[in-house]
Amino acid sequence: MSITLSIKDDLILDERLKAKEIYLFLHLVRLCNEDGIINLSLVELMKETRLTNKRKLIEYIGNLESYEYLERLESVDRKSVFKLNRFTYHK
Repeated sequence: MSITLSIKDDLILDERLKAKEIYLFLHLVRLCNEDGIINLSLVELMKETRLTNKRKLIEYIGNLESYEYLERLESVDRKSVFKLNRFTYHK
């Protein structure tokens, strides 16, 4: 199934973000539900994004959180739960 995403150029032009952080955010948008919620373990997220360094993945998530692109919610069943801020995309 193919999904069409609209991304505001603010995300791409944000000089604070590294290319892999933008790449990760795009995958999170692809995987989230209509409310912007995503619930995956880090291992599952690594498989979905093809990122191989768990420490870097955690760092990228932390940066996206600190720049308010996502919010970390309470974990469910040992899986991370995030809510993406809708100001940068439309799905």
